[in-house]
Amino acid sequence: MTATPGRCPNLNSCQSARERKVVQVTLGDSFTCAECGTPLVPPEMQAQASKGGMGGLIAAAVVVAIAGGGGVAYLMMPHKSAPPPAPVASIVRPAVTMAAPDAARLAALAQAAAGADAALAKQQQAEQDAAEAAAKAQAELVKQQAEQQAITLQHQQDAATKQAQALKLAKAQEEAKQKADLQAKQKAETLARAQAAEQAKAELSLAQQRKAAAEAAAAEPPAETAGAAPVKVASIPGHLPPPVPLSAEAAPEASAPPAPSPAPTAQVAPSASGSNHSFVARVISGGAPAYPSELSDDPRPGRVTVSCLIQTDGTPNGCHVVSSRGGAPFSRATMEWLNSGGVRYAPSTVNGRAVAEQHEWVINFSGANTAGQ
Repeated sequence: MTATPGRCPNLNSCQSARERKVVQVTLGDSFTCAECGTPLVPPEMQAQASKGGMGGLIAAAVVVAIAGGGGVAYLMMPHKSAPPPAPVASIVRPAVTMAAPDAARLAALAQAAAGADAALAKQQQAEQDAAEAAAKAQAELVKQQAEQQAITLQHQQDAATKQAQALKLAKAQEEAKQKADLQAKQKAETLARAQAAEQAKAELSLAQQRKAAAEAAAAEPPAETAGAAPVKVASIPGHLPPPVPLSAEAAPEASAPPAPSPAPTAQVAPSASGSNHSFVARVISGGAPAYPSELSDDPRPGRVTVSCLIQTDGTPNGCHVVSSRGGAPFSRATMEWLNSGGVRYAPSTVNGRAVAEQHEWVINFSGANTAGQ
């Protein structure tokens, strides 16, 4: 059977019209849209209406009107010279009759379709512009994110570099501190060993000096002479000098006070290296100890043997009484004087250089409220 193509122009409310769907209508059926009931338009007529605007729409309506009414009337008029009329079905292909009101309605629909097409095209253009703007914004956002990530990564790398440098510096400082502590510890240990050796040497020398002093005291006569010279003491271990006997001067009469004794001297035997060094118990500052005040009513001579470490500047340190004669007041007076801080002795010398050594010597007190060494 013969079919005629048609397209619905109702773009506002018909899905078939918006999809530009072409419907094949069988000859004898209603030439309307099966979805919305709007009269269909031949596809070529709708295309001309869209391209030609209002003029094309009017021309299409005229064609429809001629095809629907005038054409049929013209064909029904008798003509003398005309051949016999052909069947109507062969002349009017659409087989659709359309009155003038239908043509106007069709023209309005075509115009609405053209407007809908323009609106749709505008909407599509707006959507395309929006899509391009969105794509551009997305690209810009991606670019900004990439730049921010690059900046963040650079900051992280800088922080890691600074942290590594700080760790390196801290490690170097810790190593330097450990090295300094080790050197200080080694130095302290060396100094401690040297001090221990010096202390052992001093103790040994002191023991030998005490032995020599005891031997010298044993060799003294029973009667104590007021101006007796002190015992000579050796400060080098293993080299003890022979004891020095007391002075042969006679003791003074009880009615006459004794004269002050001369300053004691003590020479040291040669050292193991062969060089000589000596110690003379000679006060270079600080005077002499005062005679005990508690014995002023009963003056008598006294004798105190002391032991001190004579520093290189002559300061006596670590002094103590080895022995004493005459009473405890003489020992107290001697220690108060030695610990006063103002006493200085001439230090021992080795090859012309002052050295710190432990020594013993005797301090004599006469019965005339004076003291001598």
